[in-house]
Amino acid sequence: MIVPPTVIAQLPQVIGKIIPLFTNAIKVLSTKLPLLIDKIKPITDTIWKASQAMEVYKSTASAEKLGDKVIQAEQQGVTLESCMGDYKAYQNKIDNFNLDADKSLIIPVEEKLSASLVLMTIELEERYGPEIVGIFGLINRNSDFFSSDRISKYLEACDQAYISISDICSYFNSNLNRQDSNLVEKKLIEIEKSIKSDINEGNIVSSIRLERE
Repeated sequence: MIVPPTVIAQLPQVIGKIIPLFTNAIKVLSTKLPLLIDKIKPITDTIWKASQAMEVYKSTASAEKLGDKVIQAEQQGVTLESCMGDYKAYQNKIDNFNLDADKSLIIPVEEKLSASLVLMTIELEERYGPEIVGIFGLINRNSDFFSSDRISKYLEACDQAYISISDICSYFNSNLNRQDSNLVEKKLIEIEKSIKSDINEGNIVSSIRLERE
């Protein structure tokens, strides 16, 4: 996906109008979006699928549709600020917002996807902390390996306090000492076994180590 520089330059302003950059994860994301934009679709699609278990957006069919609603709603004055800062109320209004098909045609796909990623990031940060943005970097690096199924398993493991987002990102970014790296690797091996129970452990080790920086 080739994104015009003018679109990339406008992204922080587009996002800032919709939702104030009031969380650590969103502040980080706003600076990273221009770098991630070439792979914004696989990142957003992966996060969308992985976050479906949270059942926040029951009336929205896709990440692109979610972003479309966010942008069109803002044009009609529906923002987090207009909802008095009540994020749940804002989410509900967005989920049930009726799109104008003609307006949808003229809003760039990149803006829709970026807006939806911002909204999902806020939800994920509330649940997993600001480190969640690190997962986007992993998807950006290799969206085939860091698929929605694998990310979903990572999030499930975090929900069970088996592992943390910080541990996962630090492992794949080679930011752990040897002892901590070995401990996290053992946990990742067990997660991989839950994805593909018939795979050889040696192959699992090789595959996850291959994804490290």
